[in-house]
Amino acid sequence: MLGKKIRINKLKNKDGFYYFLAMDHQLSVGHKDVIHDIKKWMNFVNESNHLSGMALNYGSLKKLPANFNKVIIPQMIGAPSLFNKVEKTQTIKFKSALRYSSDLFSLQINFENEDSLKQFNLVCKLINKCDSLEIPTLLMINLKNPAEYNTANFINYIKYCDEIGADLVKTPLPNDVNKNLDYLKSIVKNKYDLLLAGGSQSDNFMDDCRIAKKIGFKGLCVGRNIFESNNPEKINEQVCQIFKI
Repeated sequence: MLGKKIRINKLKNKDGFYYFLAMDHQLSVGHKDVIHDIKKWMNFVNESNHLSGMALNYGSLKKLPANFNKVIIPQMIGAPSLFNKVEKTQTIKFKSALRYSSDLFSLQINFENEDSLKQFNLVCKLINKCDSLEIPTLLMINLKNPAEYNTANFINYIKYCDEIGADLVKTPLPNDVNKNLDYLKSIVKNKYDLLLAGGSQSDNFMDDCRIAKKIGFKGLCVGRNIFESNNPEKINEQVCQIFKI
């Protein structure tokens, strides 16, 4: 698995942690004026001293500049926001994604719907396909019921992702994290490669980053807390101070 190891070694930034900008929101949550100019954010990532890569839908991949020098992360699974009551599906073929020199494929999974087994089967097949091509995977836990995401569900879900072969797992913190810090640290630290999901823009984002780092998260993959910020570069600097190794 030398090819995968080489790719994984490319994924962290110069400060020693994973830091990706997620820009797949136009499909998942609908039109947003702040990311209408996708090329602006591609340049932002390309020129950043801290961001190591960028997650993009297939249509946006086609707009990448030829001099883009960060990690390219195709979002392989999605669905328009109109269909948020059904499971998301594969949106990019492997050959199409590989044409963009991708070093990491992003997938999504939900463990809460009654019809989740179909998506579970799809994700398992995609992870196996990625392994056969020695491409690492970032698996995002897609929550349908965020209010019910407690420590027990958090631990179960990250273990499920690990058992089906995901290399990196993107997840928000459990709602009761402050009550279980030591326990969560004993479960996560040095056992799982977790990336913090930012979710909606929040005044508590930096607090979440500090908690995630304390528990043992290896980085983050966020969108709205950067591209909806009045000062995204300041966010980058603050994140770096927290996660820098």
